[in-house]
Amino acid sequence: MFSRAGYGLEMKLAMLYLLNKSTVRLNADQLIECMSVNDIMNYFDAVNSLSELSESMLVYEHEDTDPKSYTLSVQGKNTLGEFKTQIPSSVREKIDLYIKENSLALRRENEHTANLYSLPDGKFLASLKARDDDTSELEIAFTVESREIGEHICQNWREKAGDVYKYIIEQLVV
Repeated sequence: MFSRAGYGLEMKLAMLYLLNKSTVRLNADQLIECMSVNDIMNYFDAVNSLSELSESMLVYEHEDTDPKSYTLSVQGKNTLGEFKTQIPSSVREKIDLYIKENSLALRRENEHTANLYSLPDGKFLASLKARDDDTSELEIAFTVESREIGEHICQNWREKAGDVYKYIIEQLVV
């Protein structure tokens, strides 16, 4: 954790540093997890820092993903460049190691998303997406009769999206 003097500034800079180091967009849960498992900041400080960074336009909120994802804005990159030395080297090392060890898992988690929405008629919409490098490659939506069926579809998509995507492409190309 940071020392109390300059704590708020250092926390925000650490979050900017993490976003800069990541090769994929990160959602709030991923950002918060990195900060908390590495004892950089607690959950509440991480949520507050992310909110303030977004409000001050140092990070860009991508609302085209669900959940929302975040990247550095130009202003955020400039700020980080200016104040990077204020982040303790131990914190930078923890973030670097976290990204190195988790980059593949973070990428996979962001490539295949599944969300379930309630519809006004009591049915549910299972919205499934497979994306690569922040672009949607495949989007499928199913209207189903029950939440249970929708949750089952979403869970299977998270586990099998790569195989389903490959099968569809093979069938369409042949």
